Amino acid sequence: MKKISMVLQRNNQYHQEDLQLDNKRNTDGNISGTTLQGIVEAGFSTPTEGFSDAENLSLDDWIIKDRDKSFMLKVRSDSMADAGIQVEDYLIVERTSTASTGSIVLVAIDGKWTMGYLRNGNNGYFIERANRKYSDDQRCIYPKDSLLIEAKVISVIRKYD
Repeated sequence: MKKISMVLQRNNQYHQEDLQLDNKRNTDGNISGTTLQGIVEAGFSTPTEGFSDAENLSLDDWIIKDRDKSFMLKVRSDSMADAGIQVEDYLIVERTSTASTGSIVLVAIDGKWTMGYLRNGNNGYFIERANRKYSDDQRCIYPKDSLLIEAKVISVIRKYD
């Protein structure tokens, strides 16, 4: 179990939170293995035939490229709501020190942790949050001294009910 301390922003106030990173897996080494039963088109009727051709699908195998570099975080802020990342969602992130412009990343800006789109402007890299409720000053975070990419968001998991 690894412990990291992050400074998070909620309602325009920063607070520090200690996170326990636990990469425990079930006995077969997967986060989850389930059966893919078929494809459904949202909003349109589809025939039910063909669902007997089930295949096993492991979320680890489908989403995670490198298990040793991957971990989950729980979202506690609405700063990325317009990117489809909601409060109480879980993120699967992969540790990395590089990412492409436009990627959603976990970064340390001047020693404080945040998440957002990696952007490159006239004065170098910065982070852009995705929530129209935020003012321009709140959406774009420019480093005074340093911006260190720590991880890249690979997937968002949302549980209903």
